[in-house]
Amino acid sequence: MSNQKTIPLVAALEPAKSREALVDGSGVISAPVPSVRDRNRRTAELNIGRSVGAGLPDFITVARAADRKLMTKVFFVDPDGREQTRSYDKGYLFNFSTATVACLDDLARVLDGLDKHSCVIYGRLIEGTSMPCRRLLNADAKTGDPATIEDATHSWVLLDIDKLAIEGDEFDPVAEPERAAEYTRSKLPSEFHGARCLWRLTSSAGVGRRDSISMRLGFWLDRPLTGAEARAWLTGTIADCAIYTPNQVIYAAKPVFTGGRADPVPKRSGIAEGRATVAPGGFSAAVLDRMPRPEGRATVNAGSFTAAVVKFLERLESNSKLVRREAPEGVVFDTEAAVAVGRDWIRAHARQRRMAGPAADPDRSPRIQACCEIEG
Repeated sequence: MSNQKTIPLVAALEPAKSREALVDGSGVISAPVPSVRDRNRRTAELNIGRSVGAGLPDFITVARAADRKLMTKVFFVDPDGREQTRSYDKGYLFNFSTATVACLDDLARVLDGLDKHSCVIYGRLIEGTSMPCRRLLNADAKTGDPATIEDATHSWVLLDIDKLAIEGDEFDPVAEPERAAEYTRSKLPSEFHGARCLWRLTSSAGVGRRDSISMRLGFWLDRPLTGAEARAWLTGTIADCAIYTPNQVIYAAKPVFTGGRADPVPKRSGIAEGRATVAPGGFSAAVLDRMPRPEGRATVNAGSFTAAVVKFLERLESNSKLVRREAPEGVVFDTEAAVAVGRDWIRAHARQRRMAGPAADPDRSPRIQACCEIEG
């Protein structure tokens, strides 16, 4: 495991000291984030001596509302005997921790252990950030609050499926959740078919109509992906790709039923067995190898060169005439996601150059130089 620096909340978790890991108030074990280099080892190496679908330890970021705001739905009966629903609160300040996961079973345990004030996000806390804090991808110009969350790579992927229509033979997804999971998996791209799958019915499952499926699926990948890569891969499928924004709240805690109202869901989560890992489709291996991996944790203050390139890419992103191109038949291409990946790569490249010192500047990438010349 990497010995890179971690956020102050996180304890060092070495194999010989695993029992000494910190446990926060929500029962989540906090551990250091593995380096991307460690998590990029061959799949054959990752699966040796571990449970099905397991690899070198990954992590998931748990966000707990500092002001005890609700991160799940509450269903209750009011004094007049009417069934009511209290939706999620809009959390403002959070405390963050990381939980180590090496397989879908670990991921399931973390999600099952979330309390009503906790949720998860795809990204990670920027090193050195004081908590509690907001979930900011960029600095807030009005308040001066700095960015607190950055993208991260993961060997797991979650898919949010909302109100998927049931075609053919009708069935009750609450009474037959395993069948619902299999049906949903069959509607995903072919790389998911037959793969081991974590399934979780959403908070509103069983409340109201049952003629569609609202479910979250989890899979273990044969190589880690960033949030930007996951979005580019899954755009155009039945999955809601909003959760791949690094600071987006993923409401995964179980709902609360109180005041005489019973939970209509007998079994809310489980695992459908199958092939250990999923090989991300829609990318060639060569393209994925060139995509950025957020190894460092330092924040980036763009210099004039980087600022010019980022400005150029943002102009492309906002100008549909420049970025819209007809894709080959059968190909779904998310231009905005691709531009975002390019911008992240340039920022990471500039950071590496700056850390290497002024002498490295003349050797900067010809492609980046070309972007500057076009902008100028």
